[in-house]
Amino acid sequence: MKTNSLVVLIVTLAIGLVAASCREETDVPVIPCIMKTDTLIAPQNLTVEYLLKADGDYGIAVFYYFGSDGMVAISNPVTPYYVSVDLPVGATIHAGSEGSVREGSIEISYKAYNSEINYERITVCSQVKP
Repeated sequence: MKTNSLVVLIVTLAIGLVAASCREETDVPVIPCIMKTDTLIAPQNLTVEYLLKADGDYGIAVFYYFGSDGMVAISNPVTPYYVSVDLPVGATIHAGSEGSVREGSIEISYKAYNSEINYERITVCSQVKP
């Protein structure tokens, strides 16, 4: 009788340990990443470097920026995406993107500069598995 009780106890403990060590993986939901940088109106002639970077499990439907002829939209861009433009006084400096992230990040940025001034803006959307 004692042997049967001991076997039942050992089996119960083993099942409990296995059940405790087998946790379900948490499914990370996809989050939308509709992003835009601050807008700057060029106070002087400036060189502007726009950059789109991403890593992990993400999707980007569109990346846009303002060039010398206005807004330029790139559908399904390959990352990293980099472009440099020269903009005159009064031009709009701005970038944005629409996408989603499950595990990873999307980053958009610009650097606007000349020999006298320097502006930088960065916007990030990210998510990590809990």
